[in-house]
Amino acid sequence: TGYTFDGWYTTASGGSLVIGTDGKLQPNVKDYTNGSSQWIKASGATLYAHWTVEQYTLTWDLNGGTVTTAGTCAPLKSTGIVSGKVDYLSSITAPIVSKDGYTFSGWKAENGNGLVKPASKMPYGNLKYIAVYSINTYQITVNDNLSLGKVYIKVDGKNQGTTYTCQTGKTI
Repeated sequence: TGYTFDGWYTTASGGSLVIGTDGKLQPNVKDYTNGSSQWIKASGATLYAHWTVEQYTLTWDLNGGTVTTAGTCAPLKSTGIVSGKVDYLSSITAPIVSKDGYTFSGWKAENGNGLVKPASKMPYGNLKYIAVYSINTYQITVNDNLSLGKVYIKVDGKNQGTTYTCQTGKTI
């Protein structure tokens, strides 16, 4: 698992394919087979198995956030759902994300409950992580210097979409 068998070759790296994945001799392999795919090597043949690493999909669901520090398959300033192919057992780095009005809590696995630490290496199979945030809370006290009426909540200059009707001296 994690690798695909490519056949038997004349050298450990590179070389010529002698026996394919179907188990058949390849034609015209110098010093090994003839044009009819018959074995012609007299003796002392050593063949080497070649393998190709498999790739799996790594997905980060940013859950309304934005990547502030890039990670594997998650470029800087990415939004939405980002993904890409990663070689089996390659290193994985989780992106750092932020979301206005929220604090990043961590990642959860697609089919899991609770927070998990993302894998450090790509396992056998696809992975999907979903960003989890907790909403920021703020305490606002209306003092005697303000007139009664409506208070519009803004954080860092951005409207948080909530209007409160207040009375002097009350905390909301």
